[in-house]
Amino acid sequence: MTARVNVAIDVPLRRLFQYDSEQVLAPGTRVRVPFGSSSKVGVVVDMPVHRPIAGKRIKSVESILDDAPLLSQELLRLLSWAARYYQHPTGEVIATALPPALRKGRPLAAPPRTWELTPQGRAVDIEALRRRAPRQADMLSLLRDPAAAAGLKRGALRSVLDKHWVRARDVPPAGPIGIAQDDVPCLSDAQRIAVENIAGDQDGFRTCLLEGVTSSGKTEVYFQTLHHALATGGQALLLVPEIGLTPQLLRRIRSRFPSAPLVAMHSGLGDAERSRAWAAIRCGATQLVVGTRSAVFAPFADLRVIVVDEEHDLSFKQFEGFRYSARDLAIKRAQLNHIPVVLGSATPALESLLHADTGRYTHLKLPQRATRARPPVWTLVDSRAHRSHGGLSQPLVQAMRQRLDRDQQVLLFLNRRGYAPVLICESCGWHARCPHCDANLVLHLQRRKLSCHHCGHAIALPAHCPACGSSAVQALGLGTERLETEICTRFPGVPVVRFDRDVVRGRSAFESRLKMLERPGPTVIVGTQMMAKGHHLPRLALVGVIDIDQALFSCDFRGGERIAQLLVQIAGRAGRSDARGEIIVQTLQPDHPALQAVIHTGYPGFCATALLERKAAGLPPYTAMASLLADAPEADAAQRFCRHARACAPAREGMEILGPAPATMERRAGRSHFRVLCIFQSRRRMQAWLPDWLDALEKLPRGGGVHWTLDVDPLSP
Repeated sequence: MTARVNVAIDVPLRRLFQYDSEQVLAPGTRVRVPFGSSSKVGVVVDMPVHRPIAGKRIKSVESILDDAPLLSQELLRLLSWAARYYQHPTGEVIATALPPALRKGRPLAAPPRTWELTPQGRAVDIEALRRRAPRQADMLSLLRDPAAAAGLKRGALRSVLDKHWVRARDVPPAGPIGIAQDDVPCLSDAQRIAVENIAGDQDGFRTCLLEGVTSSGKTEVYFQTLHHALATGGQALLLVPEIGLTPQLLRRIRSRFPSAPLVAMHSGLGDAERSRAWAAIRCGATQLVVGTRSAVFAPFADLRVIVVDEEHDLSFKQFEGFRYSARDLAIKRAQLNHIPVVLGSATPALESLLHADTGRYTHLKLPQRATRARPPVWTLVDSRAHRSHGGLSQPLVQAMRQRLDRDQQVLLFLNRRGYAPVLICESCGWHARCPHCDANLVLHLQRRKLSCHHCGHAIALPAHCPACGSSAVQALGLGTERLETEICTRFPGVPVVRFDRDVVRGRSAFESRLKMLERPGPTVIVGTQMMAKGHHLPRLALVGVIDIDQALFSCDFRGGERIAQLLVQIAGRAGRSDARGEIIVQTLQPDHPALQAVIHTGYPGFCATALLERKAAGLPPYTAMASLLADAPEADAAQRFCRHARACAPAREGMEILGPAPATMERRAGRSHFRVLCIFQSRRRMQAWLPDWLDALEKLPRGGGVHWTLDVDPLSP
């Protein structure tokens, strides 16, 4: 009997494809199907209710790749919902959830395996063996620890495998996991109330916004919440903005849950590692997953809780291709699984705060630092009255000397890497520009390079002006590399540790630099935004914010919110132990409302004012947005497509269309970018309107090499 199935294929088309199959196939099963002149791997989504139009030829499935569905019904529902909400092709959305090997049709990785000693291996006299084969003796000793055995590779075991002293065995699904009781702190009243609300006797879906000042003990609430899920044999997901920047958190997790099978999922995993991790999660052999945004699609067998750390962070938004928000999908996944989800932050997004204020989220607050440390002291230094030299004003230099003389640490925050953002000729006015972007080339003096931070274009540092031949070429402005040089000159003998993308490439590099900060004595840290992400630096007493003015005048309506979040987060690194922290902000705009609000009313006060402004202006979170993005080699083609896109938009009440207008950076990577912005009174109206518009958009001519995409709930202008 022939069955008919709807198959999602990884192609940029917003539709499913029908095929005949010789057997009934369950949703979530991979198949290989003919597509055009070749064949592709697809995933069965469902069986169509209606038969196709008479006379239409239906091709047949070529092969069935899985004995059982690869994707669970719950995960398939999440992916289908995401495709509908973000108006993205279902096949591309489902492909996002699969490791590359599975997308290519390769078999599911074998169940995770560990190693154990055979009876012959247990009978070996290890001390006697050590005299003639010390490496084999060390290996047998290691194999007596099950946790260590699970991480060993076959190649390292070849010599003992050949002697039949060791054998492989499958890892069974994990059972209830305990928590290490050593050094478990007592919960404060606020922490206890938070844990009871999240992981108490309540069952079912709920979204809990955990708002806690920096160093208030949010991580401990996370641990108690995760423990509740693991102790009952379930699985848990902890989403973090960037795995590479949170080695301290991973160490704490492994210390607190030493017996919990743990997987860290992030973009740095190789294809084989990702496939093995995916298989281990799917069969229940892994209980705890710590990952970046794509981990929201992990194939859990028995998910009990989701925790989203730093829920406000932009890293949870995918800005290319399938433009989803991992935070929002985490909430939807929790709803589908009837489990709690925790959104934690010291500076929650305004959307989350509004949901908490209206009762949609449970609002849990940790208003005090867990160590009872006092909040930091803020000082605004007016750069008009205190001119800086090498980026440092005299009040900041004086404060630095006082802290360094006490063997404390100082962090100088400058969110601009490189030596200088501009290289200019004093004779003719030439300055180094990127030929592909509306941006200057940034000088990287140590590498003797000029490079574009948007498209990656780079050239060697010229000895003379390319326009007039003059040697009067001057570097203007300040980057972290130049600031580091200035600190070494001003404070000779004081160690300087720099954190930016030029010197921190990968998790190991970040960890090695963090270890430098554990050394006693004074230290100056020069860092970009990566230093705002939850690091615990107990000897850090002073934070100097070098240049905040450019960010104060962003064309993005979310600019003020992001500045407030960044300042509060970076300030939270200081004063986490006995010494009271101090924050010095150098600015040409000391009266700017965002700065004044953060300093005098704190983040909650800033948000109260910002929400009133957003409501009056009819902006999110009180409205919903979708943005059409078009790019082409020539500006006319991209702008023309956007004009046609606006013209074909169905007229409806409760919405407004703006544009077309150039993107914030119109020319980027050799293409011109324009956008049309749609604002709706509600998400319901937006979701009802977008499919009709997309149908019209797909019929528009796309001459001139135009590419376009839709961004639902955009976070960038």
